[in-house]
Amino acid sequence: MDNHDHLFLLIERFEKGIATAEELDILENWYRSFEQRELISEKFNAKDFEHLKNSNFQRLLTQINHLQEVQTKDQNNFPRTIWRKLLVASCFIMMINLGIYLFWKQHNLNEQLSVQAIPAFQAASSKAILTLSTGKQVLLDQTLQEPAVNLAREHANLAENGDLSYANQQSMAENQYHILQTPRAGIYHLTLADGTQAWLNAASSIRYPTSFTGNIREVTVTGEVYFEVAHNPSKPFQVITGQQSIEVLGTHFNVNSYSPDSGIQTTLLEGSVAIQHANHREILNPGEQALFKDQHIQIKAVNLEEVMAWKEGFFDFTEANLEDMMAEFSRWYDLDIQYSAAATKETFTGRIPRSWTFSQVIKIMKTFKSLHISVEGRRVMIRP
Repeated sequence: MDNHDHLFLLIERFEKGIATAEELDILENWYRSFEQRELISEKFNAKDFEHLKNSNFQRLLTQINHLQEVQTKDQNNFPRTIWRKLLVASCFIMMINLGIYLFWKQHNLNEQLSVQAIPAFQAASSKAILTLSTGKQVLLDQTLQEPAVNLAREHANLAENGDLSYANQQSMAENQYHILQTPRAGIYHLTLADGTQAWLNAASSIRYPTSFTGNIREVTVTGEVYFEVAHNPSKPFQVITGQQSIEVLGTHFNVNSYSPDSGIQTTLLEGSVAIQHANHREILNPGEQALFKDQHIQIKAVNLEEVMAWKEGFFDFTEANLEDMMAEFSRWYDLDIQYSAAATKETFTGRIPRSWTFSQVIKIMKTFKSLHISVEGRRVMIRP
């Protein structure tokens, strides 16, 4: 891959919102070395911003017209040379606009946010609290202290990375129920006795039997959990969350029950599930989401990539409001959010790596131009 191909790749990742901090640094350094950077004024308003974008477009048209003149002189080389130059010209314009964005970020960040000396606040890591049927609690994290390991291994298999598995364990009494709970800034992967896998997002929980001995495999969840259910037609799998139940035989689906106000969202990726509330029953097809709110169930098609972004390591926002974004950041970085006035009506659309520290993420909050944000300890204060 030559330098141009690599640059195009970075630009594509930048425009999709998936560029890493290191990749953004490469783009910024490339732009700073560009001979046209003096075209960017020291400071400009939104009207100037639009003018610069329009002038950049005109510059691109000028270059294309020039390249078309070259084409008439060298028809044979057009596929090999002219289109390459067109791509470079397009890249030039995109980089100018990227430069505008980067300079806009630098010149306006201090005016929009008060974020000096923000602690890093690392992203969530694999950790959870296991509560046994006796009430004893075991901390499962990457440190794996010996007393906790021994206690957990009395009931399940514990991998070196801390993952817990009840598969292939000897059957225990039917009333042996365990609760696995992730704290804020914690995620966890669990394998149930039947081979069903569950991924818990931050601030979530699952209550389950150590073995499935009845006619139904039933678990109870809070927060957000993604399931890949082991197929067993003779024993339907049932997930209880709030006043809603989800019935499946074997499928992949995601349950989000964080906010009572927003309702419970059940999203189907593969297979088929039935959403049950009182006497109301709805069947989901892959790519559909059931929203249970105010005692009603509504079905709609959704973007699975956005719904499952959390499991793939991203925050994915589409016209998200401030409260929804900060609620996710709060769970992921273990922060307390405090609002001193009515929230802004502005929204944000973008994709942010969950591996970023909070000090990196908060720079994105410059999008909300009407906010003042300050941090004291783990408390984030938001004011107009």
